[in-house]
Amino acid sequence: MFSLSRLMSESAVMNCFSKGANMLKLISISPNHPDWNEYLRMSSDYVLKYWPKAQGTMSQREFEEDYGSQLKQRFAEGGRGLFFLAKNCEKIGLSNAYIEGKSLYIAEFYIREEFRRTGYGKEMVQLLIEWGKENQTNHLYVEVDKDFEGANRFWSSFHDLMLDDSGDRNVYHRDI
Repeated sequence: MFSLSRLMSESAVMNCFSKGANMLKLISISPNHPDWNEYLRMSSDYVLKYWPKAQGTMSQREFEEDYGSQLKQRFAEGGRGLFFLAKNCEKIGLSNAYIEGKSLYIAEFYIREEFRRTGYGKEMVQLLIEWGKENQTNHLYVEVDKDFEGANRFWSSFHDLMLDDSGDRNVYHRDI
């Protein structure tokens, strides 16, 4: 089982206000988690906003169902971490990461617009790296579409990440 010391359990999510949590935390999501549909909705909204062609001829609902099936399958294959980033129980972002061999790959990474440029994205990266380290990874990879200016600006702000721009997509990477 994958671990992370700052992951919130379901009971912690329900009680985080009463405990006065004032820090960012990752909430691990699985297809059986009570917040699965909320994760799926935010994740599919993110995908459709930045890659509208992904929907094809499907309705929004059909896309969500199809995308949900794909995520469930990837999760069942193992090595997949689906996370909300929460601040005081408010879900302000999400990520979809997976482990392959000794490498951590961040496949999806999203911070709600009203929470950008606050340092929360960089904190989520650190939490994901911590998750990767706890699961014996030693390298981080992030692929970004070359024309996705905001994402490239964000990932290039990490001065310790190397950029390989020789392929169809930019690949940011480093040892962790």
